[in-house]
Amino acid sequence: QTYLVDLNQSTKDLFNEVGEADSAYISQLDGAHYSLVGSKVIAGIVVEQLPDILQSQVLTSGPPAQAQLNGFWTDQDY
Repeated sequence: QTYLVDLNQSTKDLFNEVGEADSAYISQLDGAHYSLVGSKVIAGIVVEQLPDILQSQVLTSGPPAQAQLNGFWTDQDY
């Protein structure tokens, strides 16, 4: 079975939810690539959307994406 994570829609929803100013730390200045912190936020979104059967296969080494998004965690904390 193949699972699909619609990352295009998920990232669009994320940027629309938090707004341009609050999402600036996710992208680098070129707007096409994620910053180090941003890449971890996006990876967290992907993991959160995996079906339960795959969740147990994920190794984590940091706080969930929502904590990162809410500003409770920065790259310096990692």
